[in-house]
Amino acid sequence: MASFITRARAVIAASAALAVSAAPEIPEGKTVAALQAFLDPESEAVLTQVWTAAMAVPTVSCAMGLGARPHITFASWLVTSNELEELVTRVSAAQQSIPARDIALTPSKKPSRNGSVGYDLLPVEDGTLSNYHASVHESLAVPYQPYRPIDLPGRWKQHLTMFSCGTAFVERVDAIFARAAALTNARITSFGLVTFGPIKTLCEIRCAPPAETLPPLVVNVNAGRVTGRLVTPLWARMNTSGGGIRREIEPFYREAILMTATGGRRDNDTMLTFDAAGHPVYNFAPLDALIDSVISNGLDVRLVIGNVPSAIAEKPAEERFTYANPGPPRDWDAYAAYISNLFAHLVSRYGLDAVSSWSYRMMTEPDNRAWWSGTFEQYQRIYDVTLAAARTSVPGMALDFGNFVRPRGDWPARLAQWVTNGTPVFAEGALPRKAGSLSLSCYGLLARRKTPQEGDDQMGNDPRDLADVVAALRQSMLPLGGLPVVVEEGMLLRDEDNRRIWGGEATELGAAWYAALYKVCYDAGVSRYLAWGHRAGTLKTPGYNTIELYRRMEGAPRLAATVTVPEGAPGVRYADALAARGDDGAVRVLAFHYSVNRHAVTIQPVALRIAGLADGACTRRHWRIDRHHSNFFTQWLADSAHIKRHNLPVGRQREWSGTRYDQNVSVTLQKSDRGFWFEKEKTYGALDDLELFEPDRVVRITNSVYHDELELPANSVSLIELVR
Repeated sequence: MASFITRARAVIAASAALAVSAAPEIPEGKTVAALQAFLDPESEAVLTQVWTAAMAVPTVSCAMGLGARPHITFASWLVTSNELEELVTRVSAAQQSIPARDIALTPSKKPSRNGSVGYDLLPVEDGTLSNYHASVHESLAVPYQPYRPIDLPGRWKQHLTMFSCGTAFVERVDAIFARAAALTNARITSFGLVTFGPIKTLCEIRCAPPAETLPPLVVNVNAGRVTGRLVTPLWARMNTSGGGIRREIEPFYREAILMTATGGRRDNDTMLTFDAAGHPVYNFAPLDALIDSVISNGLDVRLVIGNVPSAIAEKPAEERFTYANPGPPRDWDAYAAYISNLFAHLVSRYGLDAVSSWSYRMMTEPDNRAWWSGTFEQYQRIYDVTLAAARTSVPGMALDFGNFVRPRGDWPARLAQWVTNGTPVFAEGALPRKAGSLSLSCYGLLARRKTPQEGDDQMGNDPRDLADVVAALRQSMLPLGGLPVVVEEGMLLRDEDNRRIWGGEATELGAAWYAALYKVCYDAGVSRYLAWGHRAGTLKTPGYNTIELYRRMEGAPRLAATVTVPEGAPGVRYADALAARGDDGAVRVLAFHYSVNRHAVTIQPVALRIAGLADGACTRRHWRIDRHHSNFFTQWLADSAHIKRHNLPVGRQREWSGTRYDQNVSVTLQKSDRGFWFEKEKTYGALDDLELFEPDRVVRITNSVYHDELELPANSVSLIELVR
């Protein structure tokens, strides 16, 4: 009986303090904890005086009588005693990490369901307040069961409850409430973790300085002057190593890279065996099926060759690979015969013209021991032997070197020098050696900032690092001349807590990252940047929608534009823009604001001026990707806030994962929680498409110039279209 009474009192206290007329039942062994936003001392003093005066009026009910302070509830949870201890630690650790926030307040007076009259102050939603609320939830990432649905992102009912009173005393209370109604602006300066029955503040954290509105990004576009550079499809390649190709899911793919096409992988290691007499038996059906799938979907073929089948591998299968056989053959003649028979088969099946039109790469990441465990000289030999054997059926074939992970290392420079000098020669048929492109792997790491002194060969948390990596590769392979540079593997590989991201970054941060990265690629002359995917299950991520924005400019010549990039925001951030004019005459300007701090609430104003336009009317259209546009993942983070992410050993390297932001959602969930994701996935179909930020409107061009102003929150992408 005592525990029942205690729980009943807690429900009553929570109901009053959280301003709900009928709070949900609190289960045995659980208590309610709420995150409440407190105001600046001056505003709190005004409201406390109003509360005190109102409580002297008969029939007034006010949470102050239960020990509450004036507050706005941001979150509420049902927790056990152990979870409450962890929650206190979690909230306390956020000291000065959540920025202060200025809010506008408007008074509200309306009848309550119990016949009394309720008085509230309502924070005004200005288009960014809900973002701020969601960012508080994400920064704390509390994995426990929510108590009130109206405290969740996307469903938040923001209010500051003052009190209620009986109708007989409304006139007196109106006069008292007028003092609170005069408070039209306040500032959130701290947050408290509160429990009920009685009300108790377990910890209070101070806010960081409020969000900063930065100096404007000034974008001047000359619509009458093209640069000669096109918006090319950087995203048009995909990697695959088995199974079918589903081009209907990714319509922007044009070419498929068939990794480890010559075998040496667990699921394609039967293309070379030996019969009882020791004669080779070739079975290229697995590769045929994959190539057939690629061609039937209208994609070009790029084969990654050189991985050695188990039957002739230098080391036994159990010793030899993480991804695929990384070592040289033990029988070089048998390997040459295998490659020669493979290409003869391909020409017989697909025709010489088709096979000659495909592109080829010699293995993956030869300067990475997980992919090539042989010596540099053995890589030279396998390159020559492979190219010479293939050319017996495909004369003049070019063979790119593997995608390097260390462009500043000695491998790229030594290989370029080897091609130039011509010696040593391991197979005469390989001369003259010829490559079609320079390729590399380049991943981003949110957990660290790269400095030029480090000489690192991957990116840090700034997309502009890619320009330095590409420049290093070009310098290393200078003897090969002006070959195009392609990034054949890349994405954000680790989050800010250094957790591995397996599928790709699925939030608006990932969208802004790709928007910035593609701009860097265009400026640095990179012709392809291949990520491992842009979907969470069947759903389009914000990163996918970034590609959709760029595709609206695909093939169009870029317009001359000058962009003045402001400084002043803390941490790594990058705001920029580019413009293009399509065959339809539409002028399009893409602007982005990337921040490594996913919880940043900085606003980047954009002052846009487009000159060289014909006078007259046109339609202005504004597409947007941010936390609440073109982004289903925000809703998933809110819906799954009660699910604890688990560190799961994934992949052959048994790396640990658990980031909430991975588009490969299942990797971060225990089996018991995956059903929840699969059910929610079915409901998000209306949230994953590219969205307009505001309705189209007709604008008029005068004196050949159009002016526009935008506000880009941290990690957002906008596309402005002027269409006639």
